[in-house]
Amino acid sequence: MYRAKSDGRGTLRLFEPKMDAEMRARRSLEADLRLALGRGELELTYQAQVNAITDVVCGVEALLHQRHPRLGMINPLDFVSLAEDMLLIVPIGRWVLEQACRDTMTWPASVRIAVNVSSIQFRHASLLRDVLGALQDSGMPAHRLELEITESLIVADAQQALSSLRELRDLGVHVALDDFGTGYSSVSYVRDFPFDRIKIDRSLAAVKES
Repeated sequence: MYRAKSDGRGTLRLFEPKMDAEMRARRSLEADLRLALGRGELELTYQAQVNAITDVVCGVEALLHQRHPRLGMINPLDFVSLAEDMLLIVPIGRWVLEQACRDTMTWPASVRIAVNVSSIQFRHASLLRDVLGALQDSGMPAHRLELEITESLIVADAQQALSSLRELRDLGVHVALDDFGTGYSSVSYVRDFPFDRIKIDRSLAAVKES
């Protein structure tokens, strides 16, 4: 039943033993993920962003990982969607903001930190409060924080999204549009909201080259 639901309406799926194994594995990961934050299993690594003209590091992007006691380091692609389904992405996202801001304060003042924000986290009522709390607790100026959002988030509810983005900009936080050109591209919302940075998706770059 769950496999048929996940594959879309009007879909028929016959039971296979591996479905039970997959469901048991998912339940185990869910249970572990609920405890991961409290057990200190979440870690941030940072990817440098280099100015192409000056060849100087101008910022870093925070990348989230889970260090599982039995499975080792888990890629975010394997647990972020699960965290979203369980609504754990909100407290996890709050921790990421807080930790990233604290770490950034140990680096030169010219370095900015970029943090990815999931659609569920972005739509949650606590986002603005979480951003303010992370900045205040760390003492980091707002202009050193850049939040990365995806096009799909805007397409889902453009008016609400643009309103929330303006509130963040009013704080002094920078906003970047991630994966531009993944199928939702529209120059209208790019005009409506002055993004500080637009990250072109590889697929769009490949089309241009061909």
